[in-house]
Amino acid sequence: MVTIRHCLLLFAMSCIVIFVEPLCQTVSAQVNDPAVTLPSIPVSPKTIRDSKGKDFWLGFPRNHHDANSTYDRLYINIVTERATQGKIEYTQAGQKRVQTFSIAANDIYTFELPYFDMELADQGFMRNTFHITANEEVTVYGLSIANTTSDGFLAFPTDVLGREYIIASYPSNILYQNNSNRINTGTTTMSQFAMVAAYDSTIVTITPTAKTWNGDSATYSIMLNQGQGYLVSLTQTQENLLKDLTGSRVVSSKPLVVYGGHERAAIPVGAGSRDCLIEQMLPVEVWGKTALVVPYPTPSSGAPDFGCDPIRIIAGYDNTIVNVNGTTVATLRAGTFYEMTMTTAASVVTSEPAIVAGYKCSARGGGQNALGDPFLAIIPPVEQFLTRYRFVCVQGLQFNGNRTEPAFQEHYVTMIVPSTKATTVVLDGSTVPLQAFQRIRDTEYSYASVRISEGRHSISADTAFGITVAGYGRANSYGYIGGQRFETDIRPPQIAVQRSCT
Repeated sequence: MVTIRHCLLLFAMSCIVIFVEPLCQTVSAQVNDPAVTLPSIPVSPKTIRDSKGKDFWLGFPRNHHDANSTYDRLYINIVTERATQGKIEYTQAGQKRVQTFSIAANDIYTFELPYFDMELADQGFMRNTFHITANEEVTVYGLSIANTTSDGFLAFPTDVLGREYIIASYPSNILYQNNSNRINTGTTTMSQFAMVAAYDSTIVTITPTAKTWNGDSATYSIMLNQGQGYLVSLTQTQENLLKDLTGSRVVSSKPLVVYGGHERAAIPVGAGSRDCLIEQMLPVEVWGKTALVVPYPTPSSGAPDFGCDPIRIIAGYDNTIVNVNGTTVATLRAGTFYEMTMTTAASVVTSEPAIVAGYKCSARGGGQNALGDPFLAIIPPVEQFLTRYRFVCVQGLQFNGNRTEPAFQEHYVTMIVPSTKATTVVLDGSTVPLQAFQRIRDTEYSYASVRISEGRHSISADTAFGITVAGYGRANSYGYIGGQRFETDIRPPQIAVQRSCT
């Protein structure tokens, strides 16, 4: 005989509650709280995923080359803390080639070759890619140098690649022939992005924001095998003028390398001087909710740039609320962005993870002799800061009249650190002077930009902090993130509760 007591007991035993708890918690401010308290990043004793690794795939998206392209080069810079050996595998003129290297502890190895037939320049499938392996963990930087148009990027190791990306780019730069409405296809430069497969049979679904070279703006899919590259560029048509691939979405069945950028952008649109933009895109899963944007260092020649450099906050999720210095400025749909001009340091806090892209504006004043020009650099999210970095200020040659010259004359590192720990920042063995730092309003952080030499460098602090690296040459520049963590607990999992009774 079953009694009411038995029924209650059976009911209690058959009810199931499922609760999912994130492995680690990230402290973040409420987005509508005007008194923004930024997250403090603990130094974790466990091994973390970061931008160092032993296996890398990379490629070089198309740069713009003119008649003086003899000295245009592609550079791969490898820096290590421990002595290591490794190899760079690539295909040139249809032949597989291998370049071995050996690097002493705390040293750098630079590999260079002419750009011709080695860029991801033809729209569609290509094999012009590079595979780097090393015995010890290394940090890898790519640099594409053409005459007065260059940019560099931090390469991400294979073990931190993701499967979903949203592109940062810039509007196409359309030039006309003889002041007519006819497009000059030889000098017009396009918004673009590119990818490299790290694994065979990688299915990639692409959703562009405008008509691409295949004449379609609809979502389409391709399959890439290991080492294959693929370039997506806007079509050069009258109706596609000044379109922008920012916000395009790339989703893949296996981890993928993805680059955002531009063949040669004028920033802002209509500026007289142009430069290539290249940056490896962060997977959506490692985006953050907090970013600190600070003015780029001002080069020693040319007009001041304050009030010129744009920042784009790009959403990966619908209903992303954007706060700048505690004030709500936008609510974004996935794939859209809010743009502002960077005049002073500011805090950016979003309700959902977002990516913040910083753009250097075109050189102003001094003509072709002014230092600086556009570059693209992803701003590292506060949640992904590290406690130490080993990085490279890159260098190459460019043509100037009847002679060659170093492509970059000035190099800088910008650091963002909790104000109470600014005295612990050590750059190349020397403490950074406290007077070099400026407070970021309404935050507990300060920043400093320090001019340094070309080549390898190291920087550390007693807490997690962020860095970006930049260099300026005659009508030329580069900029990139110095390194970061790749932790994936930024957006906690959805909590699901399910009760079921037999």
